Amino acid sequence: MSILLNIGGNVVYYHELLQKQPLLQSYASDLPVEIEGAFTIHKFAAKSTIYSKGDSLSRIGILLSGRARALNEVETGYTYMVDQQSPVAFIGAIACLSNNEHASARYEAVTDCELAFVSTKNFEYWLRSDPHFLWAVSSSLVGKLYEYVCNKSAEHRFMPTIYILLKYILSEPMQFSACESPQYVLTKPRHQISEELGVPLKTINRTVVNLVQDGAITLARGKIALTSAQYQNGPLYLRDYGRRSRNGQYLSVETI
Repeated sequence: MSILLNIGGNVVYYHELLQKQPLLQSYASDLPVEIEGAFTIHKFAAKSTIYSKGDSLSRIGILLSGRARALNEVETGYTYMVDQQSPVAFIGAIACLSNNEHASARYEAVTDCELAFVSTKNFEYWLRSDPHFLWAVSSSLVGKLYEYVCNKSAEHRFMPTIYILLKYILSEPMQFSACESPQYVLTKPRHQISEELGVPLKTINRTVVNLVQDGAITLARGKIALTSAQYQNGPLYLRDYGRRSRNGQYLSVETI
């Protein structure tokens, strides 16, 4: 008996999704005949909401193009980024696999995005029917959780904010500017940096001042920037900041 269920949008078949996003092939080359034709395509403009926190999880989104991010909003009004996703990503899959019927975060399009939606019921049937698909999806999700728990979470628990922010700055793509003196400018606004790092905006601003005073970064019309020398010396500053506790005090040799 077919369990086909479509939810609005333009109906497409799985082979059409493979043409749109060939990376899907590594998850499944085909799918159960019972749910063929169960996908609908939707497009989202940059900064638009894909899911709101608490929404009923009636469908799972497969990110085919663009970038999206998951944002958690706490009662104080503070927002921080939980994850950033690029194709192929299964938006809502974690909640589905944990038997949660509501979205646990707000999902927002970072750039223009195209998603293929499938009902949660059909997605669960797909997982149960195809062991390779279940393994591929689970491995992808667990890989991200592992990275967050073992690396990002550990850094946020034990490393000082000045280390976390400088490491972020050094890892971000920057725009080269030859005006006045050659430098690399981070074009992201500070509120976005705050959300992505999970650090309050006031703390980001205070830490930027400290980095400028240390000579680790400079400012270009209020934006974070690096000279070539600062970029080259970045690892030295990171090594120094990594020897400090969260309150900024240097750790003793015994502690290290």
